[in-house]
Amino acid sequence: MAVSAREATFGTRLKYRRMECHLRQVDLAKLLKEPQNYISRWESGDIQYMTLERLRLLAKHLHTTTDYLLGLSDEPTTERPARRRRARPRQLVLVDD
Repeated sequence: MAVSAREATFGTRLKYRRMECHLRQVDLAKLLKEPQNYISRWESGDIQYMTLERLRLLAKHLHTTTDYLLGLSDEPTTERPARRRRARPRQLVLVDD
């Protein structure tokens, strides 16, 4: 039976995003400078705690939000529409002949 996005646990969401980013547990562990078994234990639910800094880094490296990982949002990616830049007024450069 498939788990809905709303019912997914932190570990399930973490694993989903890791796989979507084509990262192995060992790759993510290196990015976070954590032991690989931490990643495994987070995904399996063996570790139920982490610091806010670790959570922020996880979200950053998995291109998602902390809200998604915590189950507060069902939107997994952080892609945002590109901002439109204001055109700068052109400057006139005077050159002596």
